[in-house]
This record gives sequence, C-alpha cells and structure tokens, in this order.
Amino acid sequence: MVAESTYPYQGQDGICYQQTETAAQITGFQDVTRNDKQALQIAVSQQLVSVFIAASDDFQNYVSRIFQRYCGDSPNHAVTIVGYENENGMNYWLINNSWGQTWGKNGYMKILKGSSNSEGQCGIAIGLHFQLHNKSYKRLWGWFF
Repeated sequence: MVAESTYPYQGQDGICYQQTETAAQITGFQDVTRNDKQALQIAVSQQLVSVFIAASDDFQNYVSRIFQRYCGDSPNHAVTIVGYENENGMNYWLINNSWGQTWGKNGYMKILKGSSNSEGQCGIAIGLHFQLHNKSYKRLWGWFF
C-alpha cells in the first residue's frame, strides 16, 4: 500500500504505475461481527474499516450535514469508515467514498451513527472488514473539513 501523498487518487481511468516505496504492507484482514455496532465502533477507533452499504439516489447526491435518509435494503457500494464524531448532540460515522473530492464534503460523508435499524444507517453494520497491516496510523480528526 502506498501513501496518498506519493500516489494521489485521480478519479479517472488510466494506467497504474508501480510504486517502489510502500507506506504499509497489508498482511491480512479481519471481519467485524455483523450488526454489532459496538464491535464496529471499537474497530473504527483502531483503524479504517471497509463496509458495504446501500447507496440510494439520496446517498449518491449527498452534499453536507449528517445523512439520515432512507438508503434502500440492498447493499451495493463499498466505502471506508474513517472515524466517528458528534455534532450538536448527534453521533455520526465519517465515511470516505471512492467517487472523488467533488462528491459529498470533499469526498467524505457524515452518516447517522445510532440508527434504530439493527443493520445501521444504510446497512453500515452488515458487511464489515478491516485490513491487518504492519504499520499503525495516528488519527487526524477534522483535517477534511
């Protein structure tokens, strides 16, 4: 895995180039228990977590604020949970999408954390994985806003 600073995302088709300097090496992955929001929070507090969610039209047109709209029942898109926070008394997951910086808030979305749905908002607690790697990363809260 290379650092984004040395190989930035461009959001377009093209030819990938080989990077010799790696920021970390992925050594495996681990699942988070399905529908276990507490286990998800613990995992996110330690590293990035990949999730499979339902990306409805409302999701696709997200611009700002904490997303609370209906997303559908069928997960169809992968995103990465990069953290969680609270805004004006409302908890949210902070996710990074692969659609580039023009989507959402510079490529990020705040999505309701604490949904009454057992699967979480947009099914965020259904399919969860995180990478095991040979480096640890310090969280940088708020740098994207």
